[in-house]
Amino acid sequence: MARKREYDSNLVLSASANVFASTGYAGSSIDMLVEATGLQRGSIYGAFSSKAGLFRAVLAQYVEHIDDLNNNMTFIDLLIVAMWERAHIDKEVHTLVSVALAHIIEEGKSIPDTFYSRMSERAKLSIPLHQFKKELIW
Repeated sequence: MARKREYDSNLVLSASANVFASTGYAGSSIDMLVEATGLQRGSIYGAFSSKAGLFRAVLAQYVEHIDDLNNNMTFIDLLIVAMWERAHIDKEVHTLVSVALAHIIEEGKSIPDTFYSRMSERAKLSIPLHQFKKELIW
């Protein structure tokens, strides 16, 4: 008989989201996820099957609560990671990213502006978006 889960899945997904958002998918080891979540390796595999399964669950939770994520930088970071590292090889991630991008557009936000702003912030760049756009138009 399987043991009852003794952890808060929302906390596990939130802690995992922070790891994936800060180090990327490839840069996130199971050991890092174990440390961040407080779960044992076997519990992660038992609940999510794999690191990819955990990433999907994290992204799905954010997409499910997308209306509550106004300007959530962790979510934008996860989308960047998902688009760069996973969407081209994982159909479920591809679908989740598509839903998220459609929502950003429905809110009247610009996807390039949203991503440029976040990436330049993370890189500590000081090139304003309007200057960046001007340079693109040559």
